[in-house]
Amino acid sequence: MAAMVVDSRNSDAIRRLLLGGSSVINRLDGAHGFTLPGLMEVIASAAGVPSNGELESQLLRYISAHSRSPLKACWDGWRSHAASVFTADMHGVRPLEFYRLRERDDQTSDAYQLFQERFVRSLKENQFPAKFANALAGVLVEVTDNVIQHSRREPGEYDGLAAYHVEPGYMAAVVIDVGQGVLASLTHSPDWEHLQTSEQALRAAVIDHASCRPGQPQGEGFRFVLKSLAERNCRLRFRSGDAALRIEEIGGVHDGTITGSPQLCGLQFSICCALKGPPDERPILFS
Repeated sequence: MAAMVVDSRNSDAIRRLLLGGSSVINRLDGAHGFTLPGLMEVIASAAGVPSNGELESQLLRYISAHSRSPLKACWDGWRSHAASVFTADMHGVRPLEFYRLRERDDQTSDAYQLFQERFVRSLKENQFPAKFANALAGVLVEVTDNVIQHSRREPGEYDGLAAYHVEPGYMAAVVIDVGQGVLASLTHSPDWEHLQTSEQALRAAVIDHASCRPGQPQGEGFRFVLKSLAERNCRLRFRSGDAALRIEEIGGVHDGTITGSPQLCGLQFSICCALKGPPDERPILFS
């Protein structure tokens, strides 16, 4: 099999194979790199599809043979029993970092504040202007808060993960959860109970700024995300249920491109930004 990079498109193909009952180990073995969005969606697929036990066993088999792969770091982040470990470089910079979201304290703790600060510091170290770096951190905070606020119908534990990948002039940030998803969340509200598909729900949430709170038909979450990235060279992907919404060239955009996506619960969000050139997903290479 020809070598490939596992990006969000290829992660869809991997999940489609899995849902069809096929092995995906050959796909993984044929990979020579992962983008952060692709990496995170593969992990979400392992946790959020009915046959996740089969994908999990294949991931573990792959990880045992490729211990330096970023897939191992992502898997360890997902399976972590602690939000973060306070290490000697907790105030430093990191090209790649994962942060689990399992309970409300995971977003209100000192560990999360340090994670956010490392993200900003890593962006500045890699040529991002301070104002833009802070805006990107605000986006990450807003979307992680979405996991806590909306991924579960009842208060309790959550299944989510946040991450960033930074290199000179480029960044990607991803937040995933395998909760109830956008359609189920919005249709709790009488204002949006008419929605019937994940495609409709994504458009409502992202383009129309729909809110699941009764009596408050519009919210500020994704409106804040789009406003913070106005006129920036960014590409966003929102994926929930069986649909994905892609938005790029944010300035002045009021619509996006909807495509089908193999079924997966929850919401998976990614943003890629480049200071120069197209904001394509870039691989985290490994040997």
